[in-house]
Amino acid sequence: MKYKTLAILISISLSLSGCGGGGGDDSSSQSITPTPAPTKPTTSLPVPQPSKQPRMQLNVEDIELTYGQYNDVSLTIENQIGTLNYELLSSSNNNIADLDPFNNKFTILNAGELTYKVTDTSDDYQTSSSTFTIKVKKAKAPNPFSNEVILDQKDTSRSFTVDNPRGDLSIELDSASRELVNLQYAGGYTFTIEPKRSGIATGFIVDAGNRNYDGYKIPFHIDIRKAITNDFKDITMKYGIQPFRQTLSSEATYIFRAEDSEIINIDKASGNIQPLKVGKTYVSVDFKSIHSSLPATQNGFYVNVEKGDRPTVFNASIANEIPYSTMTQPLNVQLAHQEGQLSYELISGNNIKNISKTNGSFLTEGLGEVKVKVTDKSLNYVDASAVVTFNVVKATHPVLTPQTANYTYSKSEHIVSIPDQKGTLQLNPVDTNILTANGNKLTALKAGVTTVKVTDTSDLYKTATTTLTVNVERANRNAFTVNPVNQKYSASTINFSDLYDYAQDSNPVSTAPIVSVKANSDTAISLNQAAKVININRAGSATLELYWPQDDQYLESEKKTVEINITPADNRLTLATSSVSATYQIDTKTIDAPNVEGKKGTVSYRIKSGSPADVVSIDGTSGLMTVKNAGNTTIEVIDSGNDSFSESKATFTATVHQAKADLVVEYPSEIALGGDKFYQPNISRNLWKLNFTVDNAVIAEVTNNANGYIELKSAGNVYISYKGTSRNYQQVNGRSYLTVLKEVHPGIEVEDLNVYYTPLELKKSIKVISKQYGARTFIQAASPAPRFNYNFNTRLGTISDIQDYPFAVNFAVTESESEKYQAAKSGSEQADYGVIKIHPPLPNDSDKDYTVTFSNSNQSQVIESDLNSTRYNKLLRSSFHFKGYTSRYLPSQTDITTYGNGYYTILKVKPVGSDDIKEIKAVAVLISRYDGCESTYSDSNSLTPNMTINFDTDGQNDCKIEGERANRFTKFTVLDNHYLTAGEWELLNPLVIFRSGKFDFIDTPTGGSYVEHHKLDEDKKGYLESIDADAQSKMRKVYEWNTVNLKFSI
Repeated sequence: MKYKTLAILISISLSLSGCGGGGGDDSSSQSITPTPAPTKPTTSLPVPQPSKQPRMQLNVEDIELTYGQYNDVSLTIENQIGTLNYELLSSSNNNIADLDPFNNKFTILNAGELTYKVTDTSDDYQTSSSTFTIKVKKAKAPNPFSNEVILDQKDTSRSFTVDNPRGDLSIELDSASRELVNLQYAGGYTFTIEPKRSGIATGFIVDAGNRNYDGYKIPFHIDIRKAITNDFKDITMKYGIQPFRQTLSSEATYIFRAEDSEIINIDKASGNIQPLKVGKTYVSVDFKSIHSSLPATQNGFYVNVEKGDRPTVFNASIANEIPYSTMTQPLNVQLAHQEGQLSYELISGNNIKNISKTNGSFLTEGLGEVKVKVTDKSLNYVDASAVVTFNVVKATHPVLTPQTANYTYSKSEHIVSIPDQKGTLQLNPVDTNILTANGNKLTALKAGVTTVKVTDTSDLYKTATTTLTVNVERANRNAFTVNPVNQKYSASTINFSDLYDYAQDSNPVSTAPIVSVKANSDTAISLNQAAKVININRAGSATLELYWPQDDQYLESEKKTVEINITPADNRLTLATSSVSATYQIDTKTIDAPNVEGKKGTVSYRIKSGSPADVVSIDGTSGLMTVKNAGNTTIEVIDSGNDSFSESKATFTATVHQAKADLVVEYPSEIALGGDKFYQPNISRNLWKLNFTVDNAVIAEVTNNANGYIELKSAGNVYISYKGTSRNYQQVNGRSYLTVLKEVHPGIEVEDLNVYYTPLELKKSIKVISKQYGARTFIQAASPAPRFNYNFNTRLGTISDIQDYPFAVNFAVTESESEKYQAAKSGSEQADYGVIKIHPPLPNDSDKDYTVTFSNSNQSQVIESDLNSTRYNKLLRSSFHFKGYTSRYLPSQTDITTYGNGYYTILKVKPVGSDDIKEIKAVAVLISRYDGCESTYSDSNSLTPNMTINFDTDGQNDCKIEGERANRFTKFTVLDNHYLTAGEWELLNPLVIFRSGKFDFIDTPTGGSYVEHHKLDEDKKGYLESIDADAQSKMRKVYEWNTVNLKFSI
C-alpha cells in the first residue's frame, strides 16, 4: 500500500509547479538524454527562432528508503515541461539502483546513496535543472524469536540452524553456559549442540550483517535435562492383585512388550501390569526422552506371576444323602468359587471304594457316613480344600413286577427268588389253606391258585413289594401194590388196608381207597364201605378194583385189581406159602411155585381165570414161573385126585415187585444265552415215563415234559424238577439247579496300530473293528523305558505325546459286562490283543529330509538350519532335540576337549539295500549343536569344539548380543566306524533333529513374529496382515524338524 501511495504522489506532482531540489543549467556532467521521437521532414524555409520563454524551476524530490522496503520507486518531479536528461553525479559505478529514464523510475539493487542531475530541455522554454539524492539505508535486523531448545543430556543430535543469515555468524556464551554446552559450527548456517551436563544455557547467535542489512543477535535458551535412566528390576507378583504400576519418568516415552501375552497384560505406554495367569515371562522395554531424537534405549525385566490369594473362599457342599448303587456314580458336589481343577480324597468311610481322584466318582459297598476332601487346584490361585460329608442310604428298589410260579404239590419247601431281588424275601400267602410260608420258602398244602404278597427287605435297598401268583397243581400219586387174599373159609372180615401197600412221601397213606367188586363167584364176599372191610360169606373167589380218587393234593391214582380166594375149609391141598414174589429185572428171572402138600393125583398149574396174565408165564406141569412184568396174579394149583379122593384146588399169589434203579438227569450247572436257546438234558436210562417242571418260567420253560427239553428265556437261576413212573421200576424223583448266564461276548476284534513318529502334535487311536457292548478298557502290557514315554488313554485307546522311536508295546482290549453279554475279560478268548508300533517318520513328512555321506577322508558334516533364513530373524530362543538313536554314552574329558559337547551316540547301520539283520553293525557318532550370534557363528567353517552349546536352552536367547540375529548349525562327527567293512553303509533308521520353543512363532518375509494369541483370536486376518504373514507362513512351536540319514562309504 505504501508503494501505491508513493506512486500516486509522484504522478500528481508531475502536473504541479513548485521548487525543486536544486537548479541551474550546467551541462558539463554526464547526461542521459532520451532518444527524441522522429520528426517529419519539411520543405519550408528556415524561420528565425524567437527567444525562449521563462519558466518555473524544475524540481525533483530526494528519495530515502530502507533496503527491501520497495523493489521499484518512481521519482516525484515538479514543473517538467520538456525532455528530461539524467546525469549521475556521485559515482561512475552504480550498483545501488537502476534508472529507467523513460518511466522516471529506479529499481533498488543495494543499500547506498546516489546523486543525479536532471535537466529539462524544451524548444519553447528555457532549460531548467535539478539535483536529487536516492538514499537506500541498510535494513534493520528483524525482531528475532528466541530459540528455545529442550533436550536430553545424552542427545547430541540437536542443532541450531539460522534462516536467511545476513552475514557471518558467531556465538556468544557466558562462562556459566560454557560449562553446560558446547556449540560447534557445522558448516552452512548450522551449529551443533553438544550437551555437557544438565542445566540451562543462554546466549546469542550473532549475525554480523552485510551491505544491505545491519547486524543483529538471535537469543537462545537451551534447557538440558538429565538423561533418562530406568533400572528395571524383575518383578514377582501374585495373581489376582491390583495392577502393578510402574514408576516412570514424565519426560520419556515408553513401549512395553510382554513376550508371553497369555501370562500378563501390560499397557504398552504406561507399563502397568495386570497378571492373567501364573507363569514367568520376559518384558522388553523401549524408552526414549521426549527431548531427544536419539533411537530408543532397550531394556527389560522378568515378571514372575505366582499363585495369588483367593478373592473368595472356596466352598463345596453335597446332598446329605446319596442312595446306594452297584454302579459307579458321580460325586455331585455343589461348588462355590471354583478356580481350577478339582481332586478328591476319601477321608473316612469304608462303605465306598474306587473313588476317582480326578472326578470324585465312586462305588458304594455299604451304608453309612462318608467324608471326602475336595481340593480346588487352580493354575492361578493357591490350592483350597473343603470336606463334604454325606450318608450313603438305602437305594430306591427297582420296581418289582408281578411274578407267577407253577408248583406241583409236595411236602417239600419251594425257595422263592424273583428278578431284581436285592435282599431277603418275606412271603405272605393270601390263602393259607393252599400255601404256608416260612421266610422265603413256600410249602403247598393243597392244589389251587393263590396270591402271595412278596416283600423284599435289603440292607442296601428300600423295601419293595410285589405279588407272586402261585398255581399249585395236584401231584401224581406214588405207585402202590396190592396184596391178594388166599385163605380158607371162615366167618371173618378182611380190612381194606390189608389189600394194598401204599406210601406217599415216605409215609403210609392213611386214607382208604375206593374199593369195588369186579367179579364175585357165588357171592363169596361182600363189601362194607362204611367199615372199610370185606365180609367173607363163603368159599369162592372175587376180584376187587381199588384206587384213590383225586383230592386236594393228589390226582387220581391208577386202578388196580386184587384177587380174593376163599377155599373150602375142608380143602386137603395145602401150600407151603400163600404167596411167592420176586423183583423185576430185564434179564430172565424165574419163580418157583410153593411146595404142595396133600396131593393125591396129578398136580397142574395155571393162571387163574380173570387174573392178570402178563405178570408171569407158568409151566403147567412144574409150576415154574417166568417173570414178565411187575404186578401180581393168582396161580391156581389143581390136584386131579384119585379113586379115593376127589379133585382138589388151591391158589397162591405170585407177586413181581418193581425194581429199584438209578436215574441220572444231567443239565449243565451253567448255560449261557446266545447259542441254541433250546436244551435237552442227558438222561441215563429210558426206563420211566418222565414228567419235567420248572419253578421259574421267567428264566426257563419246559417245552417237552417227557424228555426235559427246555427253552432258555432270560438270565437267572431256576430249579428243574422231574418225576419218573414205570410199571417195572420204582418211581424216581430229582431236581437240577441251573444258572442261566448272559450271552457270551461275541468277541472283540482290533487292528495293530502303526504310528510314524513326528515331533508335532499327534494323537492316534487303536481301531476296534467289532461293535462295543460294555465299557471298553485298553490295557498296555508294559511301560517302555523313560526315553520312549508317551501318553496312553486306557478309556479311549489313544496314544499321544510320543517322545522317541522306534519301539513297540503290546495291548489288550476288554469290555465289561453289558445288559446282554458277559464281560470280555483280559486273557479270555473274547478279548483281543494287538501291538502298537512306533516307526521312524515317513519320507517327506518332515520339513526336509537330509542324507549325509561320510568317507574315509571326510569324517564330519554340517547341516545349516533353515531358521538361518531371514524369515526367522526375530526368532530369539529355541531348544534342540535329537531322536531315533540306538544308545548314548558318557564322553571322557579328552573327548569333550577334542570334539566339544553334544550327544555321544551309538547308531545301528546296515549295508545299503540289505535287510539281513545279521549284517547290522554299530558306529559311534557325535551330534553337536552350534547356535549363536551371526557374527561368531557365521558359517560352517567357523565352528570349533568350544562353540558347542547345550541342547536345551529354552529361556535363553540363542544370540545374546542385542540387535543381532542368531545362526544355527548341526554337526555330525564320526568317532568310530572300525566295525564297517568296505562298501556302502546307511543307518538302520533315520534320525530326527528338531528345534522348538515354548511360544508359537510365525515366519514372515519381514523376519517373523511371536504370536499374540489375543490379537489373533480377535481378528485373525487383520493380525496376520499386520505382521506381514504370507502364504508360506506357518504358526508352530516346533520351528523346524528334519530327518537325517547317515551314509558311510568305506
